[in-house]
Amino acid sequence: MMSEERNKILEELRQHSEKEFDKLLVYLNSGALVISLAFVENIIPFENASALICLKCSWILFGLSLTIVLLSHKSATASMKYELINKKKISDTLDNLTKILNNLSFISFIMGLFIFIYFILKNV
Repeated sequence: MMSEERNKILEELRQHSEKEFDKLLVYLNSGALVISLAFVENIIPFENASALICLKCSWILFGLSLTIVLLSHKSATASMKYELINKKKISDTLDNLTKILNNLSFISFIMGLFIFIYFILKNV
């Protein structure tokens, strides 16, 4: 009995952590886009910036990461829907898709961040 309660608590914590991770990625991506726009507008004029391709790539990656987070949310809710109607195989497939999308979103954000930092270093 103790082990079942422990597992239930751990599963609830894992689910809460994943939900918070999605929110954190949205906040970080949105913030990175705003900061990068402000940086170009106020610190380095767009006309004088070098390595503009890096800035554009970082914007694309931040936007891609945000889009993937939205897709991840949709696949997670679909997975829960199928779990409720006892379609375990479909639910498990969608759950795996959600995990893949979360990882891709994280990777896109990190890549965008590193590319933006490179852009900053080239222009400061």
